[in-house]
Amino acid sequence: MTTHHFTTHLLNTIWIATLLLSASIDMFSQCSDGGVCSIGNRSHQKTERLPNHIGVSIGTGYSGKADDVRYTTVRLSVNEDLNDNMQLQISVPYNMQSGPLGRTQGIGDPIASYSYTLLNGRSESIRLQVGVRIGFGAANVDSLPMAYQNGLGSTDLIFGASYNINEWNISAGFQLAGRRNNNITHLQRGNDVLVRAGYTITYESFRIMPEILGIHRLSESTSQSPSNDIISIPGSQQSQINIALDLKYVINTNITVQLFAASPLLQRKNNIDGLTRAFTLQAGAEASF
Repeated sequence: MTTHHFTTHLLNTIWIATLLLSASIDMFSQCSDGGVCSIGNRSHQKTERLPNHIGVSIGTGYSGKADDVRYTTVRLSVNEDLNDNMQLQISVPYNMQSGPLGRTQGIGDPIASYSYTLLNGRSESIRLQVGVRIGFGAANVDSLPMAYQNGLGSTDLIFGASYNINEWNISAGFQLAGRRNNNITHLQRGNDVLVRAGYTITYESFRIMPEILGIHRLSESTSQSPSNDIISIPGSQQSQINIALDLKYVINTNITVQLFAASPLLQRKNNIDGLTRAFTLQAGAEASF
């Protein structure tokens, strides 16, 4: 492929992805906060292998007009390559929420995960992943709905596997929701499954990674009334399809900067768990050493 044809292909890919993100701005998504989207996340792939990676990012999101809540998250991430096949990842968010009912902020739910590369070939690889989203963030600040809370109020387990072949990545994951939270909803979320697929385009120091993610909740979530009755939440067993565009620029072996945008194609109608996003935008930088 000539440089001219490659550049044209690259620009067309960015243009199409931008149009899709813009067209879906009023739809809804869940993947910004749930945790299962850490499965198959390619944001920590490196062009040069260095064992230690520290990153910081700032992101913004919007719940949509129904709740009218705006989100800002500052996230610190640490990734350690234990050896050629094992990697440890830890991320800690600081969340800020603002809407018609008030403003809240505080440390959110950290996510810690362990990855093991089962196959590491020249053109293909298989990676297994297990993680935990720790219910550290407050989930009942000022007795506001979940859309305003710093955390989900439960500790969840996350399992997944990823397959890479050449520029393609295919992943699947499962999130086992933890206990009922102490929010005014006393919510018990259903478990989620995830399937995602992406493609990596490399041009000089740029890496462009468009992808599509599908999430399905396996059962309805439930709440608990003051009289301890368990109530199923109609419409909470739902599916969503999200598109994302990840742009990375490798400044040198040690420093990488990143822009990320995501928005849904399939509307998510129920937001009792506070995970609905009409869009998510994020910028960050990572140091490797």
